[in-house]
Amino acid sequence: MRLIDRLTSSRLRRIALWIAGVVAIAGFVAAPPIVRSQAEKILSRELGRVTTIDKVAINPFAPSITVTGFNLHETDGREPDLHHRPERPRI
Repeated sequence: MRLIDRLTSSRLRRIALWIAGVVAIAGFVAAPPIVRSQAEKILSRELGRVTTIDKVAINPFAPSITVTGFNLHETDGREPDLHHRPERPRI
């Protein structure tokens, strides 16, 4: 391989790794709290009830979102009318 081809290949590899790192940080760290707060706000407004979500996990490399601890409260807002907490085995 020529020197220019090696330099270009190395540079493209570094750029690809940098982009993957940015996507990982944005998807795993930054996005879940934003998605959680926006989902709670929109669902509460649209349903006319207090809605809470315990945890949102996003995997940007497998495009998946996992919501844990979804609560839809009574109209008085005290007790959850609907509570969903899926159990997932850890391997």
